[in-house]
Amino acid sequence: MKVCNLVRPLNCQRRRFSSRTAPVALATSSHSPTESFPKTIGVHLQILLTFAGFHDPYAKSLIGDDEQPGPILSLLQARRFDLVYLLSSPNTEGNTTATAAALNDIEVREISVPLQDPTDYRAMLKHLKSITAGVVEEFPGAEYFISVASGTPQMHACWVLLTTSGEFPARILHVRPPRFVTAERPFVSEIDFTLPEFPLIRVRNAPVAAPETPAPDIQNCTRGTRTDGWAVSRQIFRATGRMLLLRHELNRT
Repeated sequence: MKVCNLVRPLNCQRRRFSSRTAPVALATSSHSPTESFPKTIGVHLQILLTFAGFHDPYAKSLIGDDEQPGPILSLLQARRFDLVYLLSSPNTEGNTTATAAALNDIEVREISVPLQDPTDYRAMLKHLKSITAGVVEEFPGAEYFISVASGTPQMHACWVLLTTSGEFPARILHVRPPRFVTAERPFVSEIDFTLPEFPLIRVRNAPVAAPETPAPDIQNCTRGTRTDGWAVSRQIFRATGRMLLLRHELNRT
């Protein structure tokens, strides 16, 4: 049976997969998986970062016992990347190892993220900031991509915060389930968070732009203050005089 082409999943036929089958055909890469990547080649690389989930590398079909490629394999059949970082939590290390084994035509680096609680936002952001900073340092100028098809909702939120705030200059890829793919909604699409529908997110210590205004004229300000001060004093003096006069009239009666 022919391997289905997941670039057009609506016309895809089901095929029985298992972790023991040969790896599926991936989009071709310009680099051999055994090559090393010096820093000078970073500007020519497309790098993908993704967590491995429980549906990787293969997931059971909704009908029968058939297995289909999971989110990561499906994405790599549709898009080419030179280097893939597979991140795993303690509960998905087996999925990460199996996914890496299926990607024999591309260089893969596995990173174990020691998350005791995969829903802990602070801990997750701390680890992701360290990981992404290391990737940028090793491959400056590369194109960075993030897949949010695998992982917990908290992982997705942390990826979005890192990218939209500008802390990690990556683009987020959305892998659409085959049943939702149409001519207007492609299988793989990039989420553009600069659209007005999305809120603006900035780094905590980022400078806030303020309109430029001319410096005030100190002399005029002082002169105005002095004049206003005398005017107020005169009003107080007059009011006090009226109160004293009224009290005197009342005492006479």
